[in-house]
Amino acid sequence: MMWTFVIPGKPVGKERAGRHTVVGPGGVSTRSYTPQQTVVFENAVKLFARQAGVQMMAGPVSVSVGITRVMPRSWSKARQREAISVRYATGKPDADNVLKAVMDSLNGISYRDDAQVAKIGVVRLWGEVEQVTVTVGAIAPEA
Repeated sequence: MMWTFVIPGKPVGKERAGRHTVVGPGGVSTRSYTPQQTVVFENAVKLFARQAGVQMMAGPVSVSVGITRVMPRSWSKARQREAISVRYATGKPDADNVLKAVMDSLNGISYRDDAQVAKIGVVRLWGEVEQVTVTVGAIAPEA
């Protein structure tokens, strides 16, 4: 089984956990938290995965992520033509961080843990609309 779904909007990479120190009656402790932008994006991935009917899979899983970026309007026509000819987009967020945010979001939805992911793919392209396209599926055993 394989599912494909789209998360509309600006791609967001997994950010490092923030930390803050809390001083209380029991002493000093450090607490970690996930940055808000990451939480919002991961919740969107979960929502669109559920809407697409993604189901829990056992065994090895494949995850592919297509990141579509829009060129800045400030770029000259020449620079835009050059970027279109190359086709592949560069810049922030890093492709591997977007992939990590997607994979973490699918924990408990399409697989028990992202350790089940045995095959990954990620591509970042220029396009008309910013979005992230995700394809997730079970890897069929080879005959």
